[in-house]
Amino acid sequence: MRTSMKEVCEAMNCCLKQGYAQYWGTSVCQIMQAYDICEELKLEKPVVEQCKCKNNMFCREKMENEYRDFFKKYKMGTTIFSPLKCGVLTGKYINEIHEDSRMNSKNERTKEMMEKNDYWKNKKEYDNKLNQLKNIGENKLNCTLSQLAIAWIIANPDFSCCLLGETKGSQIEENAKAVEI
Repeated sequence: MRTSMKEVCEAMNCCLKQGYAQYWGTSVCQIMQAYDICEELKLEKPVVEQCKCKNNMFCREKMENEYRDFFKKYKMGTTIFSPLKCGVLTGKYINEIHEDSRMNSKNERTKEMMEKNDYWKNKKEYDNKLNQLKNIGENKLNCTLSQLAIAWIIANPDFSCCLLGETKGSQIEENAKAVEI
């Protein structure tokens, strides 16, 4: 059984009023309905959303074609996850699959997720694009491919937050440099 959006909006408003939460949000699919209900009932509106679609330099269509008007109308940004396309936009899979990569993960769920990534079905085409992007980063912007990919995300005003999933401290340090680009 699904909870009605009206009930969700009222419950979240109650949580905000009692101090159990400071903000609330939902996915783009539901946020427009939630926003309208909150406006009609004079409740606290959601202030953030996280879309189900991934968004990165290779996966842009849904965000740019379906959600852009929403962001402008409600003056809201989205939370982006997988800005490096599960590591593809680091360039680490171009020549080989490293032993410590997600593609070689012992975790079956992680490995299955990686195998579903369209990169593996179109590897030659993707690698060509990755090499072109890598050259732009290195030769024109003095940055790595992953820094370029993250900078592309954080420069977009429709994105309010970029979630990264590093496995090593060195990745955090490298990716943080994207704010300088």
